[in-house]
Amino acid sequence: MHDLQRYLVEEFVEDYREGTLSRRDLLRRVLAVTGSVAIAANALSRLGVRGPAAVRPAPAAARPPMQRPARPDDDPMTDPPPMQTTANVVDPSDPLISVGMVTFSGPASDLYGYLAQPATGGPYPGLILVHENRGLIEPNMDIARRYARLGYVVLVVDLASRGGGTAALAAQDPVQVTGFLGQANPDDLTADLLAGLDYLAGLGTVDANRLGATGFCFGGGMTWRLATAAPQLKAVVPYYGPNPPLDRVPNIRAAALGIYGELDTRITGASAELDAALDAAGVVHDKVIEPNANHAFFNNTGPSYNPEAALDAWRRTLAWFATYLPGT
Repeated sequence: MHDLQRYLVEEFVEDYREGTLSRRDLLRRVLAVTGSVAIAANALSRLGVRGPAAVRPAPAAARPPMQRPARPDDDPMTDPPPMQTTANVVDPSDPLISVGMVTFSGPASDLYGYLAQPATGGPYPGLILVHENRGLIEPNMDIARRYARLGYVVLVVDLASRGGGTAALAAQDPVQVTGFLGQANPDDLTADLLAGLDYLAGLGTVDANRLGATGFCFGGGMTWRLATAAPQLKAVVPYYGPNPPLDRVPNIRAAALGIYGELDTRITGASAELDAALDAAGVVHDKVIEPNANHAFFNNTGPSYNPEAALDAWRRTLAWFATYLPGT
């Protein structure tokens, strides 16, 4: 297995141990990602999955919240919601923005994406937003719309495009989306993101000198990988993503803010190696570890959603982009 496959399998095992994924669904997902019964069985065995789900210890007591940096032009309509919900934060019909699906050329096939931008004016800074391992679905589109309300042009590239797209694969079985992403060559996915970045930079509403990227979970890892391959990026904010190949870190030119959860020890613990590599390469970077927050704490539709951590991370992200993509 390559590193992103290992990341996905470990994520599924965590869900299984927390009781949010049945053993049957765990096996289906791991098999879809690895493409081999033998590899799936070996991976699960090495992670100690042989019997009933283990009980996760209770989290440590919450610490006082971090100070929240605010911007004068913050739009409260874009803030993360105060509780878990599947409702959109920004409606697609919001008159302040323009949204829709787009198709553009990629290195191996046409690529699909979701584009959200201010309804008028420009040019604006451009952002690539990288989705989670479930593909291009509504929660990520909603986050793109939040940025659009704040004066960004945002493209969410459908990284399942080479397999027919998220919608087509999910119509058969949503697990097929994660399976396709897990078995894809990470460098191919990076190439598709680079094509998306070129498409974004070529839009008349985008200032090609102010390009950034952000992403979540699997998408956070792909954001790190994109940063190693795209010197035109000025700022990136990966959320709880696995490290990129550390030998590629010296290629990063963007100012990088890594955002992690305190309880997400598998990912947060590994970030120290990335910090050292960023330091050695002289990359401008910082890291936020949100107290009492677990993996996927920003996803307001999921069980790990932490409203306090999400709001703090959101405001820190906006401050980072305002600093390194000025003019928003």
